[in-house]
Amino acid sequence: MFSGSSENFLRILSGASSGGVVSKTLYNSSIDFVSSSIIYTNMAYFMVNLNCPNCTRDEHFAVTEIKELFIKSDSLASIDESRAVVSTPSVKVTERFPDTLVDGWGTASCPKCFQPVLIIFKAPYLLVSKSRELKDNTQLKVLLQKHVEIIDWFPKLDIFSHPAIPEKVRNLFRDVQRAEKQKFNPPLVVVGCRSVLEEAVKTLGGQGDTLYDKIEDLYKQGVITRVLKDWATIIRKYGNKAAHEIETTQEEATEMVEFTKIFLEYTFVLPWQVEQKRLQ
Repeated sequence: MFSGSSENFLRILSGASSGGVVSKTLYNSSIDFVSSSIIYTNMAYFMVNLNCPNCTRDEHFAVTEIKELFIKSDSLASIDESRAVVSTPSVKVTERFPDTLVDGWGTASCPKCFQPVLIIFKAPYLLVSKSRELKDNTQLKVLLQKHVEIIDWFPKLDIFSHPAIPEKVRNLFRDVQRAEKQKFNPPLVVVGCRSVLEEAVKTLGGQGDTLYDKIEDLYKQGVITRVLKDWATIIRKYGNKAAHEIETTQEEATEMVEFTKIFLEYTFVLPWQVEQKRLQ
């Protein structure tokens, strides 16, 4: 563990020590911090590339506030009656050197939808502890960008997917969900749901010249129930309507995505889960 001065540690991080030793890079982001937007360079401690969990767009997030993350012990407040001593949850603090990796948290917002995201990361203690100086020190921010390791972020991207769903159906439905979350062209989203349904019905073995015929065939085979047939019919009808009209609303698009999700869950995911239990 490095126990020298902060100045020496910074030289080691930047590769300027006499021996030319550079500490191991923990997270080498593909984002060039220095060449990023001048607004972000002035505001941000570091940049991170994420699929926004709110609008699903792939964006560069500017982390504009960072703090060290302290974890409280799991013990609950209690009273030792024999000694009449009250014990409360405590924060565990260990000795830290400049290069000690510590947990930190930061806040960022999507540059497209402006919704907030919480970033959890690890970084050398010296860089996290100098967060106030980092605001106005480009060199320190470049070092942090180089040595930060992204651990997690919240909220999570809420896109329904499951390995039991055939890949072609899964990928198509993922794109439809992203379009719906971005509130992009509701008629196109509903038509996309119909396309997902048609591909799913074909995979399930539905026969016939039209989607209507294929759905009816699956019902006659006993592959789908009456309720699933009704759901599929609703998706089919709304998809046909959206293909010829532009009045489809965002609420209808969201509803059709949910109906499609339920259809896929009952036809692919639940049978797979039952089979897994049977094999145990």
